[in-house]
Amino acid sequence: AAGFPGATASMTGTYRAILNGDASQVGALQTAVTRGTVMAMPAEGTARLLAHSASISSGGSGGPLVDACGRAVGVDTFIASDGENVEQLNFALETADAIRFLSAHGVTVSPAAGPCNPAPAAGSGGDQ
Repeated sequence: AAGFPGATASMTGTYRAILNGDASQVGALQTAVTRGTVMAMPAEGTARLLAHSASISSGGSGGPLVDACGRAVGVDTFIASDGENVEQLNFALETADAIRFLSAHGVTVSPAAGPCNPAPAAGSGGDQ
């Protein structure tokens, strides 16, 4: 999951400058990236939501949920937590639903085709 969560971003001078109207600082914002897995893909309802374990927080909504190849598989939408915030579920709108919404509003999207075949991570012990 990638985004600009308010709690993290608000700790930087760059974020404060943007809030104060300095648009020249937008390119300097650092994206927060968290790792996780898709845990559930409910098939019912008008929009498909992906439950995932990549931590998102307030302000991260609208950021992409990407696969290991960097392709968007969802748009982070909301979190659900118990009363004490001990357990948290993170949800993303499935990309197909986001594309349908964008297409209905005149935005052309070119989805990636084919399976994701990520490159091995550096130092993962391949050929030596």
